[in-house]
Amino acid sequence: MDDTATIIRAVQTFYRTYIDGFNREDEDAFLHAFHYPNAFLSGERGLILHTTETDQQRLYRQVMADLHMRRWGRSSIDRLQVWPFADDIAMLVADVTRYKKDGTTLEQLCACYLLRKGDGTWKILLLTDIRPPFCGPGELRGGEAPDVALVRREVETFYRTFIDGFNREDTDMYLRAFCYPNALVSGTQGITIHIREADQQRFYQQVMASIQGRGWDHTDVDRLQIWPCSESLAMIFAHLTRYKRDGAVLEKGRYWYTARKDGGTWKILALAEIKPPFTGPGETDR
Repeated sequence: MDDTATIIRAVQTFYRTYIDGFNREDEDAFLHAFHYPNAFLSGERGLILHTTETDQQRLYRQVMADLHMRRWGRSSIDRLQVWPFADDIAMLVADVTRYKKDGTTLEQLCACYLLRKGDGTWKILLLTDIRPPFCGPGELRGGEAPDVALVRREVETFYRTFIDGFNREDTDMYLRAFCYPNALVSGTQGITIHIREADQQRFYQQVMASIQGRGWDHTDVDRLQIWPCSESLAMIFAHLTRYKRDGAVLEKGRYWYTARKDGGTWKILALAEIKPPFTGPGETDR
C-alpha cells in the first residue's frame, strides 16, 4: 500500500504534467489524461458524462476556441491540495490563474478533481468547478459568506434526513434522495452510473442485504463536514458508525458525496467510500 505522501506526490506530478500539456495545446495528452467514461458534475446540469475520447475531444476544442477568442496565453497553478481516498482514488483541488498573451490576468479558477489510478497511471474521473465565494474542500480562505453558510445548513439538514430515512428503511425516501443519473465511484470499477430509480433500487437492496446479514440495526453520523462549491452544488464528508441490534459496533466508515440542488431539493449526485487509513479532506469541522 502506498502511503499518503507518496500518493500526494504522484497526483501532484500528474496534474502539473496535465497543465503543461494543456499550455502546449497537446490534444492527445489532454485526452489521455482522462478515464473513459468520466463526468463533469454541475449544479445546473447535473452529471454530464463523457463516454469516449470523441466526447472529450469535442469539449476540449470548445474550451480552446473560447480561450483563444479571449486571447488566453497560458495557465499557471497557484495552489494544489491533494487527499487520497484509497490507494487508487484521490481528490485534488487546484487554484489556477489563466493569463492573456500580454501577461495580464484573464481569470482565476478553482476546480475539484477525483482521480483514479489505473494500470499504474493517474487519470481524471470526475471534475467540478468551484465558484466564488465558495471554496470547496480544503482550507477556508477568509471569512464565510452568508450564502455559503446557508448552503451548508441546507445540505446538513438534507443529509441527516437521508440517514434518518435509511435507518427507517424507507425505500421511497432513499430513491428520491438521488439525482438521475448519479455516479458511484470506486478504484476497482471507476464510475458506475445509475441512470434510473430501478438501478438505484438494486444498489440499495444489495447494501441492505449485506448489512442486515451482518446484524445491522442503525447508522449514526459521528461527524459531518460540508464544503459548498456553488449555490447548487456541495460536497459532504460523513463519518458514520453502523451498530448491531445489541448495540455493538458493526463497522465505521467515511464517505464522500456530491449533492446537487435539483428543483429546490438537495439530492445526491455522486458517492465514494474513503478507505482507511486515508481520511480525505480536513480533520476538524469548519
